[in-house]
Amino acid sequence: MWSVYNSIKSWTLYGLNLREVQLLVNSMSINEIKLSKVTADAGLNWQNLTVQNFPHFFSNTGKDQLNCLTYQSDEVQLDHDTDFFIIKPKREHLARLHKRFEMAFKVILEGQSKSFESVTIDISEGGIYFKDSIPDWVSGYFVVRIYSAINSYQVICSLVEDQKIKQRVQIVSEDNDPHFLKYKEWLERL
Repeated sequence: MWSVYNSIKSWTLYGLNLREVQLLVNSMSINEIKLSKVTADAGLNWQNLTVQNFPHFFSNTGKDQLNCLTYQSDEVQLDHDTDFFIIKPKREHLARLHKRFEMAFKVILEGQSKSFESVTIDISEGGIYFKDSIPDWVSGYFVVRIYSAINSYQVICSLVEDQKIKQRVQIVSEDNDPHFLKYKEWLERL
């Protein structure tokens, strides 16, 4: 049995069999997969959900082997769910993944046609905490530029969900992004 933790949506599912994990992985976005963890031993050894670590989770869901046809519905498709419910799991507090640096740096959040300037309260490899509240026009993915005394660093971010006052963003840059690698190297030198 497997357990999966999704840090973007803050849920953990326990007691999943292989087919359930495959279905779950097929329904997750690339960034959800990147930021998810998996364990098979009651939460003792959480590992990143990657093709390298768990290739069987990313394998075909069986449709092709069984010669199944794709479901075709005569119903009118709506652009939103009409019957749904949300189960909010008990919050589980895990140890921090990244070291926080409580330091003030100038930051500029860049949207499609607007920008927002602030200062950091703290910063880490996983996210940034702004001194000022982030404007309501900010949504989706955006670029944040961090300015040190001699350089600037650029990362791709999204808002942390369920904030009363929007001041935190999570970094969702790909691990092999050269800008993110430069940012990580800078943090290691702080």
